[in-house]
Amino acid sequence: MEERSRLEIQANKAASLHSDIMSIYYEKINAADDFEGRETALETKESQQIQQKLKAVKKEI
Repeated sequence: MEERSRLEIQANKAASLHSDIMSIYYEKINAADDFEGRETALETKESQQIQQKLKAVKKEI
């Protein structure tokens, strides 16, 4: 019985550790997705600003 109890404790610790690791994994996946979205938004904004500046320069010419 003592062996069974020890194994159950180890199994519970392993399950808890696995849960923690998967939580961190999904947190990092979501952060990477969020980063890609922010990067795309920034590139779009910069492109729009450049186009506006180009239009302004063309009007001056």
